[in-house]
Amino acid sequence: MRDQVVPELIKDIPNEAVKGGSWGVGYNKSEHILTMGNDAQIFLRSMENADSVRPLSVAGLIAEEFSLWTPYAWNECVRPTLMAKAAPALFIFTPKGMNQAYELWDHAISGAEGHKAFHFTSYDGPVPREAIDAEAATMPEGVRRQEIYAEFLEDLGGVFIGVRKCVAGDLEEPKYKETYIIGCDLAKTQDFTVMCVLKRSSRALVAFERFSQLDWEFQVAKVQAMSKRYYDATVLLDSTGLGDPIFDRLRSLGAPVEGYKFTAESKRKLVENLSLAISQGNIRFPDIPELVNELEIYAAEQLPSGGVRYGAPSGYHDDCATALMLAAWKLSGSGPPVYTPAIKDEGYL
Repeated sequence: MRDQVVPELIKDIPNEAVKGGSWGVGYNKSEHILTMGNDAQIFLRSMENADSVRPLSVAGLIAEEFSLWTPYAWNECVRPTLMAKAAPALFIFTPKGMNQAYELWDHAISGAEGHKAFHFTSYDGPVPREAIDAEAATMPEGVRRQEIYAEFLEDLGGVFIGVRKCVAGDLEEPKYKETYIIGCDLAKTQDFTVMCVLKRSSRALVAFERFSQLDWEFQVAKVQAMSKRYYDATVLLDSTGLGDPIFDRLRSLGAPVEGYKFTAESKRKLVENLSLAISQGNIRFPDIPELVNELEIYAAEQLPSGGVRYGAPSGYHDDCATALMLAAWKLSGSGPPVYTPAIKDEGYL
C-alpha cells in the first residue's frame, strides 16, 4: 500500500512544502513518516498490520479502502488514535457489503451529529460514459450496482456472492476410487504459492496448502507430491510468465499438469465460473481464514481506461482465490482435455 501511495503524494506535494525542501530529507523511509515544512507529520500505515497504529494519537485520519478493513483494525487499533484530540476522519471506499463502512454511512445519512455523507458513482469521474457503459454491460447485476453505482448490497462484499453459505466440512485424506483436481497459483515476488484440491464427486475442497519463500525446485517437488498423493490428480496451474518453467519442469517429470494462460478475457472466465458455482452452492470448502477472506474481498475494479480488473484490492493477496478458481474451472469441464499419465497404478482404477 505505502509503495503505491508515496508516488502519488510525491506528485501532489511539492518539494518546497516538505521539511528541508526535499522528499529525500523530509521522508523517513524506514518509519514511513513524511515531515512537512511546518513540522506537521503524515504517517503512512497499512492495515495489513493494524497494530502498528496503536501507539499513535493523530490530529486527522484519511482511511483509504475503509470497507476492506477488519472490525479489529478499525475498532481496536485505529479508532482509539482519534479520541485524544477528537480528530476528524475522512473515509474513502467502494461498498463491500453491510460492514463497518455501511454502519458509518448509515449514521451519516441518518443525520447523526458530526457525520456527513458523500456519494459518487463511476459516472461522476473522468472516465468517458461510453467506456463505463461498455464494461457495465458485461458485469453481473450485483457487481454493476456495487462497483459502478456504489450501492450497498446485502451479501455482496465483492464478486463472489454467498461465500459463507459454501463453508462446510473439513479437509480429508485421499480416498480410494475418488477423482481429484488441483488448482495451483504459483508465487510471484512476495505472493504465496497455493494449491487447492477438489474432489470431483462432492465438489468439495479436501486439501489446501499455502507457502512462500521456497526455491522453484522445492515448489515443483511440492506440487508433484500433492498430485501423487491424490491419485495422480490433474494439476491446472497458472503458466503465465514465471509459471512457464515450472509447468515445463513438471511435464518433463511426467506429472499430470496443464497450463492456463492468464489474459483479461481468460481471467474473467475463471472468475465468472467460480462466481456461478458459489452463488448456486455448487462448491464447498472448509472455514480456512485465508481462503474465505480472499473470496469475500475479491473485487471488480474499474480502471481509468474504462476496463475492469478482477483481483484482490491493493495491498491484499488473491492467491487462494486464484487456486480455487483454477480447480473449479477444471472441475467444471471448461479446462483443457484431461491429461492421462502413461503408466497407471492399478490401485487407481
